[in-house]
Amino acid sequence: MADRYGVRVRFSGTSTACIERVAGTGTAEERANERGNPYLAGLGLRIEAAPAGHGIEFRPGVEPGRLPPAFVAATEEGVRAALRQGRYGWPVTDCTVTMTASRYWPRQSSSHQKFAKSMSSVAADFRNLAPVVVAAALRRAGTRVCQPVERFDVNLPQRAVETVMALLGRLGAVVHDTTLAGGYLEVSGTLPSARVPQVVAALPDLTGGEAVLSTTFDHYAPVTAEESPTAPRRGPDPGDREAWFRAVPR
Repeated sequence: MADRYGVRVRFSGTSTACIERVAGTGTAEERANERGNPYLAGLGLRIEAAPAGHGIEFRPGVEPGRLPPAFVAATEEGVRAALRQGRYGWPVTDCTVTMTASRYWPRQSSSHQKFAKSMSSVAADFRNLAPVVVAAALRRAGTRVCQPVERFDVNLPQRAVETVMALLGRLGAVVHDTTLAGGYLEVSGTLPSARVPQVVAALPDLTGGEAVLSTTFDHYAPVTAEESPTAPRRGPDPGDREAWFRAVPR
């Protein structure tokens, strides 16, 4: 990369991509012209947990015509952008977000002008304010970090069964079924994705190269560790209102 393209890069090890799921229900509201809100917009949101696989659902929650459609669409854009990085930096999914309050300034103009942006709300006001409200609502609702879990099938020579089963147990695997056929034991179960590389690295030595392992993604499960893993945040943090308002001015 450096020789051919002049790009200086540093490659790090692989990491496991987690998600965040909403734990409860949280509400938040930012009022226009209050507490340093620089946008010509007021916005309230409620975030609720939804079943696994539901995805993100946005509900305007206001009567049609009460808020211009462009502002509703901009709010949804801001909500979805904010949910790409939750409290721990992972994407938030499986939740319902409902708009509970809104306020805007209609198009106004000064003398001899068609439209004065400084006096009128624009879509960007709602798009930029939504992440601040989402962050506050998420903080009140709480989120759980969930890690990917793989379903695995491994064929083992009988002489290696005891040592491999001990390894799987140490790495947090849950064995669902075992089948003996032709001198080999087929073991199936689930294992955190982050542990799969350790199994792959250990199997050749433990089985003399005779093991056959296959894995596929199965589901996400809450992390059981005392401290939830975090991901580095990209861009300004809407959870810090003042810093966000400075970084994303009107």
